[in-house]
Amino acid sequence: MEQGRTPSGGRRWRPWLLGGLALLLVGCVVVVGLGVWFFSSFEMGSTIEDELSRESIEGMIEAKLPPSASNIHSYYTGFQDYFAQVRFDIPAADLPQLLASSPYTQTLSMVDNPFGSGPNDRDWWRPYEAQRFQWGKSTKVGETFVLLIDMTDPNRYIVYWQGIGT
Repeated sequence: MEQGRTPSGGRRWRPWLLGGLALLLVGCVVVVGLGVWFFSSFEMGSTIEDELSRESIEGMIEAKLPPSASNIHSYYTGFQDYFAQVRFDIPAADLPQLLASSPYTQTLSMVDNPFGSGPNDRDWWRPYEAQRFQWGKSTKVGETFVLLIDMTDPNRYIVYWQGIGT
């Protein structure tokens, strides 16, 4: 009898080879399926513009928006780190109420605008155009927040807030 042949004339290794290939194919399908499920179930990063609720904005900027706040815009993008911007208008008389509910309790600076123009600025993001302003900075571990109040119009202020987290 030839070596490698069974008495019936077949090869002993053929069922093992086919079984191994079938097992490998099933394993690949399982790995791909788990990968598709994982990456579709968990949001890996997001960019949201003008879709944040008033409550989400208040949580992000850690301040209560006055009921009179209008022309509210927001931008958020993040994966592990995040970058966020918020802009809204308030009557000048509502500024003390806004600041009292915020972490910006220290004296705000009136010099050296911290913002410059950028190539990806949205149409509503123009803090660097402020002629008269106050601004402050707040930090937490891994996060930096900057608030600028554009006081160019003495009756209606534009509030800009930016947050960066790592």
